[in-house]
Amino acid sequence: RQELPLLRDAHLVNVGGSVYGVAALSPDGGPPGQRGLFWLRNPTATEQEATFNVGKLLEVPETLQHAHWSFMPVELPEGCEAASKGMTFQKEEVTMILQPFELQLWRVETK
Repeated sequence: RQELPLLRDAHLVNVGGSVYGVAALSPDGGPPGQRGLFWLRNPTATEQEATFNVGKLLEVPETLQHAHWSFMPVELPEGCEAASKGMTFQKEEVTMILQPFELQLWRVETK
């Protein structure tokens, strides 16, 4: 319920190949502090690469397309190094590797 306003923006995404998911962006806020989330799923029995621009994935306004985005995993397997530090990106495309049948869920925020 806490994220209901954010989830009202949820929309399907396809980042190439078989990888698909859902992305959403909060209707309030702005740089800094614009929040969103996305999940990606690999429905195949083989490793898949997902390459995307987070601004386009979240369908942000043009004014936020080149913001600094901080990524924090919502849940990752035990021992995953990214779980403790998250990631930060600006402008460039992001590439993630998804293992067979893997689902990744990420919180994002502009800095």
